[in-house]
Amino acid sequence: MELISGWRTWWKQISTWMVAAGSSIVAFAPELMEIWRSLPIEVQASFPVEWIRAFGLSLVIASIPAKLIRQRKLYEQAQDDLYAE
Repeated sequence: MELISGWRTWWKQISTWMVAAGSSIVAFAPELMEIWRSLPIEVQASFPVEWIRAFGLSLVIASIPAKLIRQRKLYEQAQDDLYAE
């Protein structure tokens, strides 16, 4: 097994942040509900509570195609790492 070039930049990638945020929203849904209940009624009325979990899931799902988008600076860093080896 061999690591891919640019593996050192995994934590800078947009897809990594999207998965982390989305899974945190889904995993901590009960705690988020407590925060939700403490918000003013006007804010709660602006969108349904189900949207919180749907937003988290959509971030996780959107991270898959986000992995395919080349982030120029990270790509250049990966190329530099590849030629430095």
